[in-house]
Amino acid sequence: MGTARQEVLEYPLNDYVITGRMADGAINGGEVVTEGTNSEDVTTASASDYPEGVALPKTLYDGSSDDGSYSDGDRVKVAHSGFVYLEAAGSISNLAKVKTASSGKVQEITGDGTDDPSLVVGRAYESASSDGDTVLVKLE
Repeated sequence: MGTARQEVLEYPLNDYVITGRMADGAINGGEVVTEGTNSEDVTTASASDYPEGVALPKTLYDGSSDDGSYSDGDRVKVAHSGFVYLEAAGSISNLAKVKTASSGKVQEITGDGTDDPSLVVGRAYESASSDGDTVLVKLE
């Protein structure tokens, strides 16, 4: 039998679901990730990718003092629900739904109905004024 590459840990009081996945290429903690070359791997999401979750920085769960980046083949903890801080790709309104943007960032969903609902990452619980701002998002 092979070893399981995915585990699910639930923290119901905090509304978090976290899985262990393998990095398919370099990933930074705090980036939105999508399925990699196979269903057990994740890679940094781009604007048209379906979001799998958010790569958690290593410092949150293993006490390491590095920058939280992962190399190809590293084990990555991915949050699928709960509240996380994400980097904005531009201005985002408070309580707006957000979707994937380039480089694992998030952007506000347009209100004209042209956005694919499967690209939604979550809802922003604070506003961002420009690219690079950090915004609190509840994952959906």
